[in-house]
Amino acid sequence: MGKPEGKGFELRGDAALAAEFPELILATKEEWRQPYLQKIVAFKIVDNLKEALTWINHHSSGHADCLVTDSYSDSQQFVQGINSAHIYINTSPQFVRQPVEQGVLLPWA
Repeated sequence: MGKPEGKGFELRGDAALAAEFPELILATKEEWRQPYLQKIVAFKIVDNLKEALTWINHHSSGHADCLVTDSYSDSQQFVQGINSAHIYINTSPQFVRQPVEQGVLLPWA
């Protein structure tokens, strides 16, 4: 499958992740509230699902949010606790975003 950065993705992380993984670009405080309409993925470490829900509900645009988990219980708590129009479990929210470049729908959008 290959690494995401090998597919043209830019990977970012919070301070803890960027310190541990030097290939990550440090995500700035200002950008957490902005949607990435390019091939950018940002990661943040949280201690638990409750903290994740609080953080996402504070920073999200409310358009589309996702959770990657192997826990059915966590996925149900996420669906019930997130304030978003589109909620995805173990898939990308890219399906509700349609950036267009020169009139062409981008395949990764």
